[in-house]
Amino acid sequence: MSALPPLPRSAVTRFWVSVDKITASPCWVWVGSKTSKHASRAYGQFSFRDRRYLAHRISFTLARGPIPKELTLDHLCRRPACVNPAHLEAVTHRENVIRGIGPSARAARSTHCIRGHAYDCLAYDGSRRCSTCINAQRRRAAPRPRRTLANCKMFVAFRKAYGLAPRDAEKKEK
Repeated sequence: MSALPPLPRSAVTRFWVSVDKITASPCWVWVGSKTSKHASRAYGQFSFRDRRYLAHRISFTLARGPIPKELTLDHLCRRPACVNPAHLEAVTHRENVIRGIGPSARAARSTHCIRGHAYDCLAYDGSRRCSTCINAQRRRAAPRPRRTLANCKMFVAFRKAYGLAPRDAEKKEK
């Protein structure tokens, strides 16, 4: 996101005309142009010098000063069209995602796997795993010994009952 240029008084006045502060809600809703047709996901946008800027970023900059380059704005009220500076907080992108309600946020907040084991390993790709499930998967995937007549318990018992030498002994004598 590009840095906001200094706004002349006329642009600031034009900006605040598109803000609805009268409703009973504590949010200041942007009633001007929006980024999407879907009202629940639409961010306000403000045009200045043939460029579009997100309205909540302008509001924050006018009220609190410039937004640090490495930070992004989080809507504490969870309403994208809100431009109330009291509802905006400058946080890292990671913090903003974790505070959200999407799949990435739920995964980041989880501390246990779907089987209830605590995550205690980090995979090569940075994802978290639980060692109990990893070990169980390795045991299931491990090759099993072939079941042959020589290692069958009934066959061994039969040879023993009739006094026959075990197959291993026969192989060693030869």
